[in-house]
Amino acid sequence: MKLSANTRYAVRILFELHEAAGPLSVNTLSQKTGIALRTIENVHTVLKQHRVTEACVGAKGGITLCRPLEAISLGHIIAWFDDG
Repeated sequence: MKLSANTRYAVRILFELHEAAGPLSVNTLSQKTGIALRTIENVHTVLKQHRVTEACVGAKGGITLCRPLEAISLGHIIAWFDDG
């Protein structure tokens, strides 16, 4: 099974957020993952709709996980991003 680019990006973003001690800015996520800013924003929009991530505004703001990584199913991520 071949996963879409956005599914692969979502998994990479989720792992970076899991490893972070706090919120990560879109710029930081882009630098750590090599994913374009706009793509991170698009992936975050879908993850936020499914209550997996949330955004914090402010000087120390950024994107954070809403639930533990262990509670996020790869099957759900595939369903959210892949058309099949």
